[in-house]
Amino acid sequence: MESFEQELVEEWVLGARLDLIEQLESTLKKIRVGLTEPPPDVTHVTPKGYTFMVRAYAGQLFETFD
Repeated sequence: MESFEQELVEEWVLGARLDLIEQLESTLKKIRVGLTEPPPDVTHVTPKGYTFMVRAYAGQLFETFD
């Protein structure tokens, strides 16, 4: 009987590990897609009428002024 219970536990642990691996792969895929797609440009107009565009890549901020 012990061997049957041990087998069930091992099967459950293996299944839990496979589920975790699938979740991690899915998360990594989402991160990769997010890093390869360019972020949207955000355009701001200041009260004096100046326009500037802000684009962020991986935590870095780039500004272009018109």
